[in-house]
Parts: sequence; C-alpha cells; structure tokens
Amino acid sequence: MLTQSAITSPVPDTSGLVRFHIVKDLTGLSRSTIDRLERAGSFPKRVLISANAVGWRRSEILSWAQSRAARQ
Repeated sequence: MLTQSAITSPVPDTSGLVRFHIVKDLTGLSRSTIDRLERAGSFPKRVLISANAVGWRRSEILSWAQSRAARQ
C-alpha cells in the first residue's frame, strides 16, 4: 500500500538513481510485480548502471507513486 509518508520520505540520492531496495520501499511492490508492470509499460524503465547493476530514476519512481496514490 502506498502511503504519503513513503512517497515523501527522504531517500539518499546522490546520483538520481535508486536501487531495487529503495524502489521496493517507496512503492511497496515486489520484484516480480515491478518486473511485470515494467514489461507492460506501466512502470518506469530501469537504467543499466553497470554490467551487473540496474537502478531507476528516483524522480520517475516518485512521480509514478504519486500518480497511483492520487487515483486511490
């Protein structure tokens, strides 16, 4: 469940990219749900950080979460 405090809580963000555990904390979604929504085009796309690491743009995750919270 998305809560307003989860959406606005401060998250360390030095590069503008956040890793999965932060995305999970912000959205409350599991990895499989994020993967499914991303494949369907309903969730921000991940960004390749290195050969073995991905992240998401924090601004896109927050915008997505706020739009979902507004619909509820």
